[in-house]
Amino acid sequence: MGEDSEQPSGEAAASLALAMKLDTSAAGALHEALTSRAGGDVVLDGAAVELVGGKCLDLLLAARHHWTAAGYRFDLVNPSDAMQRDLAALGATEHLLATGEAT
Repeated sequence: MGEDSEQPSGEAAASLALAMKLDTSAAGALHEALTSRAGGDVVLDGAAVELVGGKCLDLLLAARHHWTAAGYRFDLVNPSDAMQRDLAALGATEHLLATGEAT
């Protein structure tokens, strides 16, 4: 958690490995982790995610909106099968798995 990932522009993006369970009890820590990476590109790694709940989904959607509105990238990479399943069930696949290009 916290490693940098090189972007094509040559600028490093803050990297965040997401927790296994993104449920209500994880929302505070997720909010803090996202807030600490504000002001630059961010790459979230969903490889370990086993559960996505509504509260963390709301945080991820709001963060993606704010990052892209501010002109930064917000990418979710390596989503686990469980994460993809939960995002699909919650209707958020196209919102979080699309590349978060800055506009």
